[in-house]
Amino acid sequence: MICLSVWLWWAWLRGSCLTEETGLVILGQGQPCGGDIEGVCGANLTCVTLEPYDVEDASGMGVCRMPLDTDCVPCASVQCPPTTHGCPGGHVTEPCGCCPQCARQQGQLCGGPHWSRGYCDRDLTCSQLTGLLPTTPPQTGVCKVLPGYQTDYLADPLCPWVTGCNVRAGACDCYSIQTCHLAFSYQSLEDCLKVMEGDEYYWSDEEEGEEMEDEDDEDDDDEDDEDCTEWSCEVQEGLCVCGERSCDPQSHPLSEDACQDLLVQANCSNVTCPEVPVPSCPEDSILTEPFTLPGSCCPLVPSMCTCQFENCTSTFPTCPHGQQIEQIVKSNGLPGSCCDIYLCAGSEKEPHDS
Repeated sequence: MICLSVWLWWAWLRGSCLTEETGLVILGQGQPCGGDIEGVCGANLTCVTLEPYDVEDASGMGVCRMPLDTDCVPCASVQCPPTTHGCPGGHVTEPCGCCPQCARQQGQLCGGPHWSRGYCDRDLTCSQLTGLLPTTPPQTGVCKVLPGYQTDYLADPLCPWVTGCNVRAGACDCYSIQTCHLAFSYQSLEDCLKVMEGDEYYWSDEEEGEEMEDEDDEDDDDEDDEDCTEWSCEVQEGLCVCGERSCDPQSHPLSEDACQDLLVQANCSNVTCPEVPVPSCPEDSILTEPFTLPGSCCPLVPSMCTCQFENCTSTFPTCPHGQQIEQIVKSNGLPGSCCDIYLCAGSEKEPHDS
């Protein structure tokens, strides 16, 4: 009886389904995952560590759960933006956990249904297009600096807890943080230690290699030429396929952006997009970038004006004796009224933005 109970408990722990084709254990929502647990989380579930752990006491175990954002949909139904080798900012995976992508920069749209418009880079907040507050899906926002709402990108409550390791002071440092950013170089302590051991082996052999360096210079140059690789993209069957290739002196490597431009030109050469007038923004505002869905030709969301609160000064006017500072305009987050305006009561001086 005891053996039967143990077997039943272990069967539940292993998962709710064993696929016949691959024998892979599919874990259900709320079941343990990671560490020494065999199997993977089922569709639209993520193995997340619910709380920070001590690497000395735990092995990276987590729980299969839905993404924290209730607006998420199954990842199979999401069309992700093209993967990019180099990003102008950080690399992120939006809170739904479906699409690794470049973090959105200032003036670019964010949020939208199931985060389809993207997730902002560090020090930026997905904010209302016209307003003073942050926004979350399904509403569309814009990435910008929002006073009073500076979120720590390594402690974002919208994102799941993730566990990993980095090398600090020559040792593997493993911990958990709540983030959508690519914050770890290694997923586990084991991976980190393997690399550290490899580095130690490399440096121990370096002195021996230096003794033969002069003799092998010419051979090394030839091998370098043969082993030269570069990152490049090409259009294949209507898609940009990128990866490492052998160096070709006859052609320059094609970046992801350049490849996407070629793809859009090819697919959209016979498409005429409706003309949308570009607004002229007040001095306290900036123009957002238009947003086009992956694979589409025409912008889904056109450019529009949004407050740039950084343009507002943070000092108050110096009033003469007997006069007081008086607020005559309160910011409402609308272009043209982005900043609080103060003047000295009874003074004929020009108003002062704050």
